[in-house]
Amino acid sequence: MTPRGTSDGNPHHRLPVSLGAVLVALAVLMAGGPAGARGVSNVSHGRLLHAYDFDAPTSAAVVGAHLFVTNSANNSLTEIRTSNGSYVARISSRRFGFDAPSAVVAVGTDLFVANGGGNSVTEVGANRKLIRTISGPSYGFADPIALASSGGDLFVLNGAGSLTEVATGTGALCLTRLQLPGGKALNFSDLFNSRREKFALGTVLGQ
Repeated sequence: MTPRGTSDGNPHHRLPVSLGAVLVALAVLMAGGPAGARGVSNVSHGRLLHAYDFDAPTSAAVVGAHLFVTNSANNSLTEIRTSNGSYVARISSRRFGFDAPSAVVAVGTDLFVANGGGNSVTEVGANRKLIRTISGPSYGFADPIALASSGGDLFVLNGAGSLTEVATGTGALCLTRLQLPGGKALNFSDLFNSRREKFALGTVLGQ
């Protein structure tokens, strides 16, 4: 039997700590940036952080009773119980396609993770199940660095200087404004109503 206040050697079996302590330590890491996150010098926080598999954490979101933290250096999500700050799991399988995850946002019971290194967005459902990876040239992802949701839409801020809107229900690209070659940028509804032939099934825009 392990004496009270000690550890059995497994960092995931340490006595639960308060969520406040986890968030304070996490805030210190995120304020210091990725380099600071990998080289924590504060011993009291260091033992705590290694137990949670934090490695250059970049963002966090809450779904139900759990907190999820993106780790850009080890391409993973750390899952923590909000009630007592205890460790739950590390989500890092290659099938999720995490690549320098830079942001996470909760939409209902699902998580959307922006992959800054892979120019993609991964959707993770309940029980840590992969739903889909959203990627491709049509989305215009270019170093996605932040996420926000409104209604049924997900907004992806790209570090290259653009914003992509995606329908969270289907993963389809949402068009609000569009500029055809040689023309000016117009609201999509106006452009569609005036140039319907450009949007026939099978048509490639820009050709």
